[in-house]
Amino acid sequence: MVAISSLKEHELFLYSDKTLKTLKEFYDKKDFTLDDRILNEILKDINNNKKQKFTEKKYLEWIRHSEAFVSEKYSPKVVTSSWTKSVEDLLKEVWSKHFNEEDKISLAYMGKLGSRELNLSSDIDLIFFGEPGYLKKVRAFNKEVSSSELIPKGFELDFDLRPGGKDAPLICSPVSLGHHLWKTSDPWERYSYTRLRIELGHKEVIKKVEEIVSSFCYRKYLSSNFFHSFLNLRKTYRKTIDEKKIHIKLGEGGIRDVELFVQTHQILYGGKDYEFRDKSTFELIDLFIQREIHTDIFKDLKKAYHVLRQAEGVLHAHNVMGGFYWDKEKFSKGFNQTIYEALSNVKNVIDDYTNSSKNLFGRVSKQKSSREDFVAEIKKEIRNKKDLEKKALDNFSLFFPERNKRFVPYLNAILSQKSIKYSFIDLLCYSKFGCQILSRRPSLLDHFLLRKYDFSSLKGEELLNFLVDMKMVEKIVATNDFIKNTNLLKLGSHLTNSYESIIRNIMKDSQGLDLLFLGKMSTKEVGIKSDLDFIIIYDDEEVYKSSKLKLARKIFRDLSYSTIFGPLVPFDNNAGPMGTATPLVMSTKALNKFLKEKAKPWQKLMYLRHRRLFKEENFKYIKAPVNGIELDELFEILKQRLFRTDLDVDRLKLDFGGLFHTEYILGCMWLNIGKQPSGPVPLSTMSDELAVFYKDQSSLLESIKKSYSLIRKVREIRVIKDIHTVEKENFELLAKNGKDLETLSVSVFNGRHVKNEGFKR
Repeated sequence: MVAISSLKEHELFLYSDKTLKTLKEFYDKKDFTLDDRILNEILKDINNNKKQKFTEKKYLEWIRHSEAFVSEKYSPKVVTSSWTKSVEDLLKEVWSKHFNEEDKISLAYMGKLGSRELNLSSDIDLIFFGEPGYLKKVRAFNKEVSSSELIPKGFELDFDLRPGGKDAPLICSPVSLGHHLWKTSDPWERYSYTRLRIELGHKEVIKKVEEIVSSFCYRKYLSSNFFHSFLNLRKTYRKTIDEKKIHIKLGEGGIRDVELFVQTHQILYGGKDYEFRDKSTFELIDLFIQREIHTDIFKDLKKAYHVLRQAEGVLHAHNVMGGFYWDKEKFSKGFNQTIYEALSNVKNVIDDYTNSSKNLFGRVSKQKSSREDFVAEIKKEIRNKKDLEKKALDNFSLFFPERNKRFVPYLNAILSQKSIKYSFIDLLCYSKFGCQILSRRPSLLDHFLLRKYDFSSLKGEELLNFLVDMKMVEKIVATNDFIKNTNLLKLGSHLTNSYESIIRNIMKDSQGLDLLFLGKMSTKEVGIKSDLDFIIIYDDEEVYKSSKLKLARKIFRDLSYSTIFGPLVPFDNNAGPMGTATPLVMSTKALNKFLKEKAKPWQKLMYLRHRRLFKEENFKYIKAPVNGIELDELFEILKQRLFRTDLDVDRLKLDFGGLFHTEYILGCMWLNIGKQPSGPVPLSTMSDELAVFYKDQSSLLESIKKSYSLIRKVREIRVIKDIHTVEKENFELLAKNGKDLETLSVSVFNGRHVKNEGFKR
């Protein structure tokens, strides 16, 4: 074997993906290195087509996988996975003899059997879950599986991981499992139960157990206490070994160190991302590398872990009674050197990480802390931004006020992933808004790291709080993305989808109620600080309206759930067709009738691009063009809205030539021809559709469309940067767009237009 420092994945057997030979292939090619009379007798029976005993089958499989390790032609990942599959097949064969589908009992695989990486000398860790009354069958099953004539030690059964340990009943009920895990379990059990896997037994029992274990094992939030339980466990299993000898499993840098380190991160990341659950250590290491999480660390651990598992396999192939102490006299100098180097690499990598993390959690004061390293690294990156340095440093100070340690556990996570680090730096440079959010609630960084959300098991206030977290994280992510590419369509789509996800979760038991969106939510152009305009509607006319009121009140109450960031969903109470007089919930028939028969021109304008949440149906209510009197009403309202005297007005939205002015004029153009747009389309599409009817104005419409897009971008950037002033060039942009809108209005509406000093005709 070569030294671990020079290993290359493409040239070493450790990373081979070969399929294992069958025992017959080994026998036919005389590939056996183990001299065993029992094996030869079994092989004679095979050649004579004699039926084997169950114990013989187990022994044959053990020999086959031992030979695979000794041959050095297969990856330990391949061998351990195949060995696990062989053992599972044997267990399944015995299970079918003793239990039937109706029996309310199941068998859970634990330890390395559960994680599909069984070694040759492993005990088989099992737990029976179910109802009492099956003890006789369980004992018969155990007796057959644990029969040891001809069988190596690795087939012994171990039930000590069941709740309560050796003194507990052999069959555990799901209820007692939940009680134990949440009230009386030890910290190490969180690790052991991540490996639980149930393949045999009653489906209802399996489902209950999996739900309990999943909610117990995986963390929603990073925790310093949980991290230190990892450090304490490392010390605990060292006590059982002779430190003067090399123990490749429990010694420093051994197999258990790697597995515990990987499981720690599996528990942290598996809380939100199900892809990190139910994996072998080999697969988890590859996944962390793929996701660029502590990439250098996991690459080092990958090489060392493969070496150590290969050494373990070779060791047990020569010693059927197991054992993990390494005897250098039995192996070549090169192989010994590779083992020592692997152990050393694991020890150094994990020690460096844990020492760094101790500093992060404030446990070590003598050395330079990683908090200082983090600050230095971020400040170095900020200085490269030059003109943004001062603003970024001011925002960075929000995360480190005196005596505030809430943010500290997340420093290592940020630095370990380049994409997260640079997103964080972008946030510091461009978004005071995002920095204020994260500095108040650093636990949101958990969601920020993975952005995986699972609402399935949440209800009531717990669900609402989770939706709040999701909304704020998605807002921060959308902000960062917009900073990089200034793509308005992507920003609008991102924020709209986020709000829709919230609303759908709140309305999942809506019993026929629906939301009708207006404004930016209908066209999927939601901005960073947009309010949502909508009303609640229903189709079923046979149901009396009062039966819907209670549910509608609950929906409004949940949507307006109060948080430190304001309401969960900021919405406008005046969005209905009758303003504040709009009923809490309306039937679609009543709304359609109102729009066709009673709606004033400005109300028809409001519903031009409406969109339903659960259906794609739209109301067709405009049958004829507006008349001169109605146009006068529309322009009078426009004058009142544009020339308010409020000093606090959002000028880019409500000033002459601004967003409202543009949207209003283009809406009036549709009313003027007595038609509706093709659907809830963005303004750019609406403008293109209008050009078909107003061919002489197509160049003006194109110019207005471009100005509108520019003004929207400027406004979103101002919101992100927390700027309240309007620069000279923005006034010029407003003036240009206003002039184009005036020209368009005069031409289309018989001389009607709005100037800065008021309405003129």
